[in-house]
Amino acid sequence: MDFAWSPEDVAFKEELEAFLDKEMPPFIEQWSDNEDMDASRGVMGVMDKRKAWQNKLNEGRWAAILWPEEWAAAPRPPRNR
Repeated sequence: MDFAWSPEDVAFKEELEAFLDKEMPPFIEQWSDNEDMDASRGVMGVMDKRKAWQNKLNEGRWAAILWPEEWAAAPRPPRNR
């Protein structure tokens, strides 16, 4: 059995890594500045952070990757969903 990644798998991996490399550092920097405020707001502060990250995933079409393209999911082969 061949467990090597296909060219499509490698492209998927590289696309995801590029997205995370671009979006994650500024997100962490922005939200780490607000740690005290988040803690004082309890669950709602954490929820704001989660919503903000989910919005980033939506913008990059990485949220709901199981959805079909006609529902705004990125075009990906079934094995990458």
